[in-house]
Amino acid sequence: MDKREKRSREAVYQSFMKLLEEKEYDQISVNDILRESGLSRSTFYSHFQNKDDVLRDVCDSIYGEVFNFDFDKLSGGSVFDYRRLIYELFYKFYGKRDLAKAIFSSNGSAIFSSQIRKRSWPLMYGAIKSRLFYREGVPERLQAHQLTHSYISLLEHWVSHDDAYSPEQMYQIFLKLYE
Repeated sequence: MDKREKRSREAVYQSFMKLLEEKEYDQISVNDILRESGLSRSTFYSHFQNKDDVLRDVCDSIYGEVFNFDFDKLSGGSVFDYRRLIYELFYKFYGKRDLAKAIFSSNGSAIFSSQIRKRSWPLMYGAIKSRLFYREGVPERLQAHQLTHSYISLLEHWVSHDDAYSPEQMYQIFLKLYE
């Protein structure tokens, strides 16, 4: 990605996030993003198809750092690795809780949840395979599916209800629920 493309995408992200502070996701239009960012329509559409596409990219940027791991290598790793990664997820999410709350309370919630699910499923599957959360007699893929959805549900509840739990406390709650 060249510098100009990077600047354009960053302008869209920043504008989108600022608009989410001012209005509901459903009320934001591509024209609003263009007006706020100062970009042309052709520049916007050279990077994104619509505002849902922007939301998907914002989700990727939120979780990109945390999920930037080779899960195939980690799948044989220690329990400690998975615990650390799960803690990192809560910590990263906490830093974006206002943005996440705005998205979870909008029509963008399904897209947001889908992106989180896509990114966290390999981690949860790896944790199951490492026996961190494994339950005898239940197929691993089903366990990973349930764990992933539970994790997303816990995150959504945490931000949507303004729970005053710290990332550390949420991590401990998650462990108590699933260990």
